[in-house]
Amino acid sequence: MVRRMFSLAVLATLLVTSSGLAQQQTGRRRPPPNGLPTQTSLKDILVRELRVRFVKEEVFINNVVQLTEQQRAFTPQFVLAITRNAQRRNIIYPFPYFQAMMVRIAEVKGVNLQPL
Repeated sequence: MVRRMFSLAVLATLLVTSSGLAQQQTGRRRPPPNGLPTQTSLKDILVRELRVRFVKEEVFINNVVQLTEQQRAFTPQFVLAITRNAQRRNIIYPFPYFQAMMVRIAEVKGVNLQPL
């Protein structure tokens, strides 16, 4: 009997705390100061997600973004899919995997994308 009461008390405590956490996590986000929605650029996403460290790597990212904006070879969704694949291979430093995949795919598509 005491064990059942204790179990019910623990369950009630968990329900109360989990509902409080859910309310905190689903709170509304503040709009940007100018009131317009912000949209992160593809370059910013790639630099952040691939953990770009050197200027040469940023130049490569700029070339990929330029080819994507010109719609010559890649779509933004495709580039982000390659980014996720590179992150699966090495979450700590995914850039080399991203670069190797992008160069190989560009080669297959006949686009000139030089590695570092």
